[in-house]
Amino acid sequence: MSSSTLSATDICCVLFSRGDGSFHWAIVVPSSTSNMADVFHARNPEGFWEFEQTKVDVSNSKHVCVVVKIGTVTSTDTVGRILQLVQNIPMGIPAFEVGRVELTFTCRVWFKQAIRVLHANGILSCPNVYALEQELVLYGRAQDRKTRSGLGYKYHVASTSR
Repeated sequence: MSSSTLSATDICCVLFSRGDGSFHWAIVVPSSTSNMADVFHARNPEGFWEFEQTKVDVSNSKHVCVVVKIGTVTSTDTVGRILQLVQNIPMGIPAFEVGRVELTFTCRVWFKQAIRVLHANGILSCPNVYALEQELVLYGRAQDRKTRSGLGYKYHVASTSR
């Protein structure tokens, strides 16, 4: 179902197709021992936003649209460090984006803040989160129809993050 095999040394963004041209955004770190990957994301299951860390079989999920490498695992504790850094990100629009960049809180807003936090703490290098966002949107739009048709996901390496 996939266009490439995920590497346990990748830190990725995954856009999950919602089937309507929009995406659910998550940070994903593949496992070195199975097809499962650690997923870090904000979700809204019952009308309120919450952080979740879960595991997903990215290679066999019919909703995975694009997987984009945005960084590299540098130690055996990277997953724990990512969890420590992102689990308490507020479920709200950062003050500097209110009304100018964002009008409503979404998983994408949380994702951008998580990237800022990971960049500030040396987990990955992404000095321009807006450029990364635009790159991911372009990849997602190009692949979404194929994913919804059952053709799986497309793997990319981000040009705006390392």
